[in-house]
Amino acid sequence: MEERTAATFRATERATHSVRARHNLSANCRRSSETGSCPCGGKNPVTGAKRAAEAARQKAEDEANRSRYLDQLGKREEATWNQIAAHIQKRQPNEYDKAVTLLIDLRDLAGRQGRMTALQSVLGELRQEHAAKESLLRRLTKAKLQ
Repeated sequence: MEERTAATFRATERATHSVRARHNLSANCRRSSETGSCPCGGKNPVTGAKRAAEAARQKAEDEANRSRYLDQLGKREEATWNQIAAHIQKRQPNEYDKAVTLLIDLRDLAGRQGRMTALQSVLGELRQEHAAKESLLRRLTKAKLQ
């Protein structure tokens, strides 16, 4: 009888230790999620699934926001071209950056509307008109605005 009790005790002790170890690992994962240093090596399937779901949700939200922005941009395209011209005329690097950002937006809009050929033609004219502005041309090339 004592042998059976001792064996039961040892089995219970092992099970309790295993549960504690899992609890501690889980608690450590929760605590270290803020720092990104998970003791399980980032292989916790629950944590990984949550991160993947959050990343997918964030990506969908970003895409929806971008789509709404481009829809609004389409309504004020002419004004945007005027803004681009004004930024370029200031001949300052940060103004060139603003112009390129708007041109990227117009490129994305043209892609959605199937007007890439027309945009490329306008970009070619823009490059010719401002051929002496090497800094602007570098920015256009870097942004793949050909």
